[in-house]
Amino acid sequence: MGGKEGYAVPIRDPNTPAVTDDEFLRLAEAGHVAGVVAFTTAAENKGRVDAPRVDAPRHVSGSTALVMAAKAGRVEVIPLLLEAGAGVDVPSKIGCTALIFGAENGHAPVVEMLLAAGADKDLQNNV
Repeated sequence: MGGKEGYAVPIRDPNTPAVTDDEFLRLAEAGHVAGVVAFTTAAENKGRVDAPRVDAPRHVSGSTALVMAAKAGRVEVIPLLLEAGAGVDVPSKIGCTALIFGAENGHAPVVEMLLAAGADKDLQNNV
């Protein structure tokens, strides 16, 4: 028998970022520390931690990585995102902030982290 014929191995274009915007959002939502660090420390992403937004139907429209991580209760990546410059009160397109989602989903440690980072507890969503 020969090798592993028929296996497709995706090859990433060397001119594309190591972690794409879409991957970054999903890594933050999943609490993937190494992936979040890879995106936030890449030179091409400096100052872009709030730029990637997901508009896919299964996600809240226009959510940042911090909003997605807070909604999922991913305390392991929230400090990394904040340290990288994520805006603690940057809302999704419907006006929900990371604090709103953290509180709505019962993630007390997330809420505590966000309040300690200066989140505005008086902000309200647009719905």
